[in-house]
Amino acid sequence: MEVSRPKAQKQPMRTVETQSLQRRPDLAATSSVDSHSSGRASSTSVAGPAHLGTGPDALPVNSWLTAFRVAKQAQCKSSSEEVTLSPHKLRQMHWAIAEAKREQLRDWPAKSGRKTDISLAHDARDKIVAVRFTAVNEKLERKRGLLGALETHGGAEKYSDAILNVVKQFFSRGTGALDDRGVLDEASAAEFKACVTCVTADGAPYAQKACRLLSSSGLSNLRAIIRDRGHSIVGALKNAVDCDQEIRNFKEEFVSGPSSVAKSISFNAAFRERFEIACKAQQETSADPIPVMLSLRYGKARFQSQVDPERRLLLHLLGTCTALSKHAEQATTAEERQWAAKRLRQLTFERVALMACVSDAEEMTLTFCRQVEAEFSDPSLASACVDEFETQMRRLFLEGRIWSSENQGSWTRRILDQIKQAKVFTFGGERHGLSWPCARERQEVLARVHDRVCVFVKTILAGVRAEFPAQELMLRLESLSLAMWYSIEKNFGPTSACNHARKERVAQLEQKFRKLASCLHLPPEEAWLQFTHVKDNHDSLLHAWGKLGNNLEAWANVLARHKAARSHTRVDHLLIMVRFYAASLASTQGVESQFSEAERQSAKRVAQQSLLRLRDRLQISEMEESELVSNGVPQPLVKLAKRLYVEYFGQPRGAYGDKKLGTLARGVRRKCHKRSEATLIKDQRLATRKLSEKDTASGSMFGTRIPAEAKKSCWSECHTNLHRALAEKQAAKVAEATETHGQGLRPKTTAALKTKLHRGQRGRVTARQRRLLDKLSQPSKKPSLENARVYVLPKATAAKTELGPRQVLVDQVALADLVVVDNLNTPSWQAAEAMLRGKTICEGLAKLIVELSQRSDSKWEILKAEPTRKSPNTAVICSGKTMRALGPNKAGRTEWWSWINRMCLQNITKSESA
Repeated sequence: MEVSRPKAQKQPMRTVETQSLQRRPDLAATSSVDSHSSGRASSTSVAGPAHLGTGPDALPVNSWLTAFRVAKQAQCKSSSEEVTLSPHKLRQMHWAIAEAKREQLRDWPAKSGRKTDISLAHDARDKIVAVRFTAVNEKLERKRGLLGALETHGGAEKYSDAILNVVKQFFSRGTGALDDRGVLDEASAAEFKACVTCVTADGAPYAQKACRLLSSSGLSNLRAIIRDRGHSIVGALKNAVDCDQEIRNFKEEFVSGPSSVAKSISFNAAFRERFEIACKAQQETSADPIPVMLSLRYGKARFQSQVDPERRLLLHLLGTCTALSKHAEQATTAEERQWAAKRLRQLTFERVALMACVSDAEEMTLTFCRQVEAEFSDPSLASACVDEFETQMRRLFLEGRIWSSENQGSWTRRILDQIKQAKVFTFGGERHGLSWPCARERQEVLARVHDRVCVFVKTILAGVRAEFPAQELMLRLESLSLAMWYSIEKNFGPTSACNHARKERVAQLEQKFRKLASCLHLPPEEAWLQFTHVKDNHDSLLHAWGKLGNNLEAWANVLARHKAARSHTRVDHLLIMVRFYAASLASTQGVESQFSEAERQSAKRVAQQSLLRLRDRLQISEMEESELVSNGVPQPLVKLAKRLYVEYFGQPRGAYGDKKLGTLARGVRRKCHKRSEATLIKDQRLATRKLSEKDTASGSMFGTRIPAEAKKSCWSECHTNLHRALAEKQAAKVAEATETHGQGLRPKTTAALKTKLHRGQRGRVTARQRRLLDKLSQPSKKPSLENARVYVLPKATAAKTELGPRQVLVDQVALADLVVVDNLNTPSWQAAEAMLRGKTICEGLAKLIVELSQRSDSKWEILKAEPTRKSPNTAVICSGKTMRALGPNKAGRTEWWSWINRMCLQNITKSESA
């Protein structure tokens, strides 16, 4: 049912005016929306002015919430079927929501102006660069978000260009809606790049070089390049592993090697089954149940624990030993038995105890990495975290307290408790497996293990100490923390030694403060005077806060109360330093977590997805549902999303039928569009499938039996549907020929030419077109069965098929005149395809049928019926006593003889339109 539409009113189309367009009138003049509104087509392109709110509601709020939840789950196609929304409409709504969020992010720094500090954090994975930003304005309000993602190929130069292109893409309004370009707001992009003062990248050389190239190419006010600390910490962890040959060999043989135990659990079904059974038995007998975890892939991500594989194997130590022993006895091949016996011999007490301590040290190191590298962490407390980490590592590993019974929750203690319950397995005349040694031997083994662990831990601590002094800028920022200054008075006593230590600490903090002011191109003396006034003002509120490092609200309150004391200087240097301090709290963890989120949501890799859709989905993943609707009230974000949807995709019509959202009203007359070739092919395949399906009431469709009662079977129904599809295709050809008049004859327009000839329009048809039409209109001459080209289906062997002296064997159904099947009672796709192509089908004995048809004294004859308009598809039956041409509606009147079960000839001739 067609929905009536209001007549379009000729009113000027109003677009959404942003601050960027107000600043740049030339951009507003070149906007695609404004250029369209000035033309004549504007009155008919949209049903009524899009932005005046006329007509029905532009997609209700419930639909926007549905689209938002689907985008959060990243299951557009499957969820669209459940919520009765088309995937195309869902993608449009996802873009509108993400673009509305980007519009808010673009407006925020534009309102703050140049008094904003922005830091960028970027990371690359699978040749895709993702960039996030952190902005802090003059009121110490912070804003974080995703700029975008682009694909890059090349070294540091291409990497830096991709970062600048991401900024341009972010300020290109409408990117991803109708095209991939959008309208670039050059003024806003230039202001944004001028406010970037800090860039954070990981420790890779190409990423650091790209940051240095940014300072000379596009980011003129870049003051600091911060190296991501997490990569260096993990690098130190890997170096510590490589320094010990025993630890590296264990990881290769049990975790990450090509023939490791973890790989065998993942890819060897027999060994995995034995491992599951052994682990379940261990879980039942253990006092502390351990869940069975079979995901033993080596953790490559920084925040995914890299000790998970060996830790899980060690947790299931008894199950691993049992599975290896059974696999060494019951494996099918000698190689697998030798592999299992070798791995079982390598599980000694010394080796397992060493890996237990290594697992504890690695886990503590990665926990420290997460603590200092979190996106919301306070860099001023980095030195305190380093000191605490070193103290804990020295106490546990260097002093040997990891072996004491106090650490019940450590991996070392739990694994040693399992070794006490381990068994010794005997096979092949040898004893294998773990055994709890005696006290004297145990002390000797643990002493050797302790020496190895000390070297391992010292290598980690050396890497951490070498990394954090390189963060000179980040360590200077601790001088801004008022909590750090107050801790000086609390932590030092009244003695002279404490007084001397306090003076040294104050001198260090003052020196760091002056260096930080010089780095930010501020006069150190004036900045120090401003900070001294705030520092010396001791009130109860400052002590109540306790820590003002990352608490921007507390800093804003302090600076607001003491603003009058800093009014004697023209520039508020302290505010600039605090603003830079708050903006520089960026790390690549946020970028990597978004990459991990994209990989978790999608089964494909990130590089194989559309980057614009990936950007929209990542933008929505950061949002909350309360930003759209709060307490049932639509928020400004959903209103902006509706307005953008109407601006780029048109005003939707009201609901009609069973569709909740309707379609877009374009104001033009509704046409009956011709069906595409893909739709016709789909209908033909559906008809072929129905032809090949077996009807339980009528037996096989290849015709051993037809029901006695005259009713519409699947035979006639499918042929009717196919005939209707071909008729629609012919009508589409006629319409195409009418539209393309004067462009020459096309092979698909013979039906249109025939229609013109019948209507007496012979004068408009050229002689060449008439000759071609006559040639194509002639009925195809089929060769006799004696000279037929025969195609044998794969199931019907060619050896059992007797061919005539003049018959030729071909390898394609399209080239054959006679198709030999194995059994006519068994449906098959190949036989159904041959029937639709108009081929003659027989069962096995092609030569016998031909000879019987040629004998003059025989009663066996073949009736060849020409196609007519009433019955274009005619079945030809050869019978001993009766010869009848069966049309679609005469199948119920025919008497079938018992010999047809062995031999039957059917021929479906092509219709004229096929």
